Amino acid sequence: MNERTIAVPNFSEATAILAADPIANVYVAFSNPKAGFRCRLYRLAMKQELADRFVRSAWTFLDGLNSELAAGDLSFQPYDPSTEAAHDEVEWVRVEEIDILAGSVEALSSGAAIETLNTKGELPGKPIFSVVSLTAIDEKNCVNMFQPFTMAHELSHRGIVAALFDGAFNAIEEKIFLFEDKWSVLSIGDHAFVIARPGFERMFDLGKAVLSRKDAITKAIVDVVPLVDPAPFIAYCAARQRVLQKLEMISRRSYFKGIDISRIKAAITLGNLTIEVVEAEGKISLVCTKDNVKDIVDLLNDDILRSLGISDQNYRVRSKRQI
Repeated sequence: MNERTIAVPNFSEATAILAADPIANVYVAFSNPKAGFRCRLYRLAMKQELADRFVRSAWTFLDGLNSELAAGDLSFQPYDPSTEAAHDEVEWVRVEEIDILAGSVEALSSGAAIETLNTKGELPGKPIFSVVSLTAIDEKNCVNMFQPFTMAHELSHRGIVAALFDGAFNAIEEKIFLFEDKWSVLSIGDHAFVIARPGFERMFDLGKAVLSRKDAITKAIVDVVPLVDPAPFIAYCAARQRVLQKLEMISRRSYFKGIDISRIKAAITLGNLTIEVVEAEGKISLVCTKDNVKDIVDLLNDDILRSLGISDQNYRVRSKRQI
């Protein structure tokens, strides 16, 4: 199915939830392989004044996005790691497709007891992200707002922390956390909206996830595209997160499995690419080397395009959306 035909999820639901005087809870996700967990949420105990401030900040943030949408300055697109998101695009993805995101949303929406963070002791692991969860009064709808969270956001780890009290500075010994007032990802129901892709991919460990699938991803490509020696292609691609993400999307595209090698050959000629094509016993194969492997990846992703006539030139495109 062409993802462009799928109905865009309803972003306005987030505004409706904020307008319904929601209940705010804030969580921080930690990772601690030594303790046996990849990602675990901890709830922050908060005074009502702080909870109200999170709601106001969330409202300001969403209001800004809605203003851009109303002015036509933002568009919605399905998340595609083989492209580079433009500054005026909000990408969306199904929550179930991202493991850590899906687990977090399930924990937040299931009503399961989430342990309260003890800020007087050692932190339970490495902080990954924070979540502001805003739940409507009827508890049926919520919007979860995710932001990357690192040790840099725990100010006590950055040196001496002091504040002005009664005209003089004094050291603060308690743990002090900094929460940004801009968010990278919003989840609403079954969908998540990606406001800032770098934060999205870092929070949910998408780089390591795709590296774990490197053998299956490269096999899906070389099973379709005949290479005289696939070793240089596999070695190059298997070590690069971005390339693997691109190849995985290529392998899922409707045109790929039925691609005609003669069309690849014609594209190489038209693009004047330094990719040798050999024929033996009626079979066409590509010669892949460490010097031309990137050209092959770009070729398969249709990243080498010809001008419609304005310049009559060939171009490599870093980002593109299907028209």
